[in-house]
Order: sequence, then C-alpha cells, then structure tokens
Amino acid sequence: GVGIADNTSVVGWLNYGLSEYVDGRIKLGLVDADGGDTEVTLGADFKYQFWSVGSAPSNALDLAAGGFFEFVDYGPFSVLQLGGQILGSYPFHMRNGSVLSPYGRFNVRLERLSWDRGFGGRPTSDSESDLDFGFNGGVQWQVVPTVGLYGEFQIDGNDGIFLGIDFSVL
Repeated sequence: GVGIADNTSVVGWLNYGLSEYVDGRIKLGLVDADGGDTEVTLGADFKYQFWSVGSAPSNALDLAAGGFFEFVDYGPFSVLQLGGQILGSYPFHMRNGSVLSPYGRFNVRLERLSWDRGFGGRPTSDSESDLDFGFNGGVQWQVVPTVGLYGEFQIDGNDGIFLGIDFSVL
C-alpha cells in the first residue's frame, strides 16, 4: 500500500486467517514524516468478524471488531499506538464476477509520544499519552478471487488518501 498523507508511507501486510472468523496481520512499512529521513514502522492487528451478510436475515452488514498496535521511531522521538477498532462493509456482487465492497473503520487508540535529547526544547527524556480517535472510509474492488484493489481516505492525525493491492497466495 501507498499513503499520500501528512506522513507519506509505503507499507506491506501479511494476513493470516487464524480461524473462520478471525484474521491476524503484521505490518512493516517505511514512513517519511517531514521530507527528511525515512523511518521503519512496525505494527500488528487482528479482527473478529461477528456479523456476515447472508448468514442471518437480520445482518445488514459485515461487521468485525479487533485491536491493533503500531510503533515508529523517528530518532529524537517515537510513537506507540495501542487501540481497538470496529469495521463495517457491504459486498456488492457485480455481473462480471467481481465484488465491490464499500467499508468504514472507526478506531479508538492510546497514542504515546516519547522523546529524547531535548526534542522541541523539552527535557532530555519524557513522554505524553493521549486518547485519539480515527475514521477510515473506502472501497475494495475484488477484481478476481486472488486480487483486490483498495482506495480509502483516513482522518486520524495522519490525514490522507491510501491506495493498495491485495494478493491472495494460499
């Protein structure tokens, strides 16, 4: 995936189905916060799908809930995020066999900023934590069963547009 946002990024994920309704994912990426040095970011998340369209007449959406963490070290400061998320989508099956799924994700996270070496005129070493919220909205186009394209916008402190491609290998 590529993020054209406050912090420009390139990221890759490795997803694994832990069970029929639970997915786990690890993330490794490169992020450029200020047009200077590029840093490595590391993350992981999981989700549990508790509603599925078609599994019961009353389920109007696919719904999942989960948790995540992400860490990036910018040199003089680092950011650690821990949070929970809820995701909703609805699949539209197209005549050509592809599937178009608009989706949304809402997250709540504890964001901890730690700094060293007098960053921003502050003391030698310190930290602060904030409770933050975020929203992503987008669409996945499952072109064929093994290839999906993504496009989304993100509003959560790293506002921007994110594009990606998903390959199923197993």
